[in-house]
Amino acid sequence: MYSKYSALILGLICLNLLSSCSKSDMEIGSYRSQKTKIQVAQPQTGSMGMGKSPVVFETNTSTKITWSEPKGWTFTAGTGMRLVSFSLPAQDNKAELAGDGSIVVLGPGAGSLAANINRWRGQIELKSLSPMKIKKEKQIIKSKLGEISYYFLTNQKNNKAVLGAVLSDDKKTLFIKVMGPMSTLERHQTRFKAFIKGLHESK
Repeated sequence: MYSKYSALILGLICLNLLSSCSKSDMEIGSYRSQKTKIQVAQPQTGSMGMGKSPVVFETNTSTKITWSEPKGWTFTAGTGMRLVSFSLPAQDNKAELAGDGSIVVLGPGAGSLAANINRWRGQIELKSLSPMKIKKEKQIIKSKLGEISYYFLTNQKNNKAVLGAVLSDDKKTLFIKVMGPMSTLERHQTRFKAFIKGLHESK
């Protein structure tokens, strides 16, 4: 009798252990599937002041986004929500702060355009605007990824600014943002536009 109960208890323990291992493996697999890959090619000379080309970024949806690095910009692997971080050089090596940039890819339901632009406005101490005003202020830049909403937000009171771009489709929402001093970002407007215009998917 004792041996039968022992075998039954031992069987239940083993079953519980197997069940626990299975759940743990699925959680690890899901985590790994969300990792990203960044591949940086050898430096090449491009147009519009572009330097290294191309850079390939693989999102967690297996979409590869390729771009050319503008000359003088420094790209590094992102942390947290940032998939990629990059910095813009300050003017003439003066003690001016450089622009801090990031690329973030989220799902298609990442909030309305107005909500995201107003969030950026708040980061440089600007008041929120209505969705209608947000729509009127945007510039459309056509890229191979689709139409990108471009904004240059400035606050002359504190000399802060944001260069921002948003692309949203049925698979993803792409955010590209640089925050820094107005004078720094004003000098990089042309390169920033060329940068986001050159975004495209690669196989």
